[in-house]
Amino acid sequence: MAHFTERLQLLLSPEEMDLLRELSRRRRTSVNELVRSAIARTYSPGHDGRALFALEEIGEFRERHRLSTEEIRQFCLNR
Repeated sequence: MAHFTERLQLLLSPEEMDLLRELSRRRRTSVNELVRSAIARTYSPGHDGRALFALEEIGEFRERHRLSTEEIRQFCLNR
């Protein structure tokens, strides 16, 4: 098991926190582990940037079509 010695304080919207809680419940893991995994997948050496690009595209799509975070979340959960 990794030895964690650094702390990060992060402010999220209620919708973002709800999404993380739902994902952690479904995946049976902690919100902290979801965040650590996302950081590792996105920013570790050797990543190809596709995940970050996809997130940026989703954000632009959301703005273009004026979708709420909840509408995006429901779409993803129903896939």
